[in-house]
Amino acid sequence: MKIKNIACMAALLLSSLAGTKASTFLTVWNFDNLAAGANAIPAPSSGLGSASALGMGNLFNNTNNISNPDIQSLAGSSTGGAKSWRVRASGSAPFGGNGWSTNAPIGTQGALFAGSTFGFYRINVSFDVYATADAEANLQVQYTTDGSTWNNALITSVGTLGVITNNTDPGQATVVGSYVKLASGWNNQITVDLSGISGVDNNANFAIRVVNASTGANCVNTTGALYNNTSGSWTFDNVVIQGTSIDTIVNWGFDNYPSAATIIYHPLPIIGSGLATSIGFDNNYTYSGTTTTGSTNGPDVTSTGRQFLWQRRTKCLARAWQSRQQRLEYGRAHRYSRSPV
Repeated sequence: MKIKNIACMAALLLSSLAGTKASTFLTVWNFDNLAAGANAIPAPSSGLGSASALGMGNLFNNTNNISNPDIQSLAGSSTGGAKSWRVRASGSAPFGGNGWSTNAPIGTQGALFAGSTFGFYRINVSFDVYATADAEANLQVQYTTDGSTWNNALITSVGTLGVITNNTDPGQATVVGSYVKLASGWNNQITVDLSGISGVDNNANFAIRVVNASTGANCVNTTGALYNNTSGSWTFDNVVIQGTSIDTIVNWGFDNYPSAATIIYHPLPIIGSGLATSIGFDNNYTYSGTTTTGSTNGPDVTSTGRQFLWQRRTKCLARAWQSRQQRLEYGRAHRYSRSPV
């Protein structure tokens, strides 16, 4: 009883501590660690990840646009030094484009930031973006859990300058869902809360894209005029992927099952996802005290699972999953239990 009470107290304490845990910066790009000049794949200032420009190399509007993002000095972002990352291209004559175009499909021009969320949940992303007066104004944030399928994210805050807008008409040349109308200058601390979205937590393939939300005639600059296809750019700073560490990735507590002698071959975890299987009980062994051979797998849930109590966070039920065998002898079922140790 004393051990059980101690286990309950420890579990409740862990639960309380988990509720007060602070968010952790997983990957950050503030660009202050990089030299000024051309930079197609800027390294993060902390954490592990990758960044790249999207859709800047193209032949839109009769130009031969060559992707040419660079590190520049541009004061005014939310924190840190003045270095930041400008996304644009260099275009050839006669039209002199800079990569951005009204001909680009929705979600194809901007920047990608990839950073693992393995071991973390309650994922949030924030960033600062500077838009020149003649830049594309409609911005959306996308996320991926597999590296190939992209979903529009709900933008929860724009901090300064920008305005959150929502489109519900699929007939418009603008993304359906949440996007931002940028203002000219630094639009600081645009934030996306991805807490509770399936697949985002604990995922090594997590990434976001900050991209154009419109195409065609819906591509407007920060003044509301049609984008001119020859100038304007976005500049990024203080891109942060953050989350809260996961205490338990997978936990089989078995309290989600009734305490009864019901055969359960693959008990489900109460936290996370995984597979539990008893092995070695379907066999043809000869057992002492009998002339028959063989046993059949028959695991079930018991009410003597003290050894599993340490993983419970809010209550302590004494249930466990025992791997056991059952065999037939003289027409009666005999069971031999092997409780976990």
